[in-house]
Amino acid sequence: MMVPKLLENRHSIKKYQMQLIEDVIEISRIKEMMPNGVTQPFRCLSFRGNEGIVKFENNRYGITVLLNELIGCYVADLIGVPVPPYGVCHVAKDAVGLADFGEEGFAEEDFLGYGFYSSYIVNAIPLAERVLNVTANCDVNKIILLDCILNNADRHDGNLLITMTNKSTLYAIDFSHIISRDIPWNERKRQELFERDDTGMDFLRENDEVYSILFRHKSYSINNLKQEANNIQQTILNSDFYNILNIIPESWNRGKYKSLAEQIVEYIKTRTKKVDVFCQAIIERRSIV
Repeated sequence: MMVPKLLENRHSIKKYQMQLIEDVIEISRIKEMMPNGVTQPFRCLSFRGNEGIVKFENNRYGITVLLNELIGCYVADLIGVPVPPYGVCHVAKDAVGLADFGEEGFAEEDFLGYGFYSSYIVNAIPLAERVLNVTANCDVNKIILLDCILNNADRHDGNLLITMTNKSTLYAIDFSHIISRDIPWNERKRQELFERDDTGMDFLRENDEVYSILFRHKSYSINNLKQEANNIQQTILNSDFYNILNIIPESWNRGKYKSLAEQIVEYIKTRTKKVDVFCQAIIERRSIV
């Protein structure tokens, strides 16, 4: 099996340091299963002593979850939405704890191979309005636009985390169910998705509970929203995504998942061209919530 590698020289699209980890992370220990995770995430320890949240190839939703997470994090990172350091990890047979979860229905082979890794954030709490109001690093316009572009109808307070530090930051996590729950697509479904009129933006309604908090934040404004939309559109459409596509393991690019990553990127770029439509839908939704 080919070990994925990262390009040494990444495109300088943004001025800040991106959070994409430049090496495959080797996992030394499977510590515990995280509660309330339908994609079966586990808290793990790397050989370098860092803790992370890992989703494995054999989760109940398959490779789609891993690709969504990796590409979703990359898009967020690209446009300046804070995400924890992330990347591809690997679990070998000598990892500790492989046999510790039999009672939960897991076999050792369920953990082996490549997975998606997101660094564990310490001293963080789920989104709370009273804390968000004093959060230093927070741009709600970018987060809402990100969800529009990724077609994310699963934004809730548990996947927006605020760090309780001197320079508090609002992090976006968990991109497992972006794009479409129906991928991989057949050709008919793919064509329908790419040609769909998104002016309704029904998923905005699905995220009302969280968006009602974000809309009340001081950083939200129509002018800021439109300016951010223009910046985001240019950034995404000018990116070739090669850095992220280049690290996808062979085991995530076989059978029905063949070329799925490229299709996800194509779909994201197609939606990115509709940011003006998204802005109008957001503004209309704000008037209701």
